[in-house]
Amino acid sequence: MSDTLTIVSDGTGSLTTQSALTGEEHTALVWRHLAAGHMEIVAFQEGESPSYISDDMWEPIRYRADWQSVDTTEREPVLKNRARDNFWTLSGGLQLVGRA
Repeated sequence: MSDTLTIVSDGTGSLTTQSALTGEEHTALVWRHLAAGHMEIVAFQEGESPSYISDDMWEPIRYRADWQSVDTTEREPVLKNRARDNFWTLSGGLQLVGRA
């Protein structure tokens, strides 16, 4: 199982989830950064678009910078929820893979 969260500087993005059970699933999203360590995300259900967004749909994420160990290195920088060792709904910390 793996998750790939893509966030674009224009406030759009996507979540791609892959698993042996369900295959690959794509979810469109929008995000906004409110302050240091605080962002919000709206993940769209099928058929929804940004025109459907209401204030109660924004999911708050309070995050912190941390380090995590992986197979290829002892330490890499990641973002994690303040209260848990994952980021948002992902299975682990959010690591930077690349910039466009």
